[in-house]
Amino acid sequence: MQINSASAIAASTTQAQNTADLLAQSTIYSANVAGKTYTADLSLSNGQYVATIPDLPSISASGQSLVLAENNLDARISLIV
Repeated sequence: MQINSASAIAASTTQAQNTADLLAQSTIYSANVAGKTYTADLSLSNGQYVATIPDLPSISASGQSLVLAENNLDARISLIV
């Protein structure tokens, strides 16, 4: 039985996206800014990772990856705090 390489690549890509989706659904991120720790929830929405801080409802950030969302959140907190 031969596996079509395009199908194998598509299946691998889908599996990687599903893993990223599951990770984002259950990920909590802690940011330390100005000596204070803020806990954020990370989720995936419309292809963007979104980081929100429940204790600071006006603070959220997004990015094309978890790392970008976290970095953008750190920058956003720094501007506000």
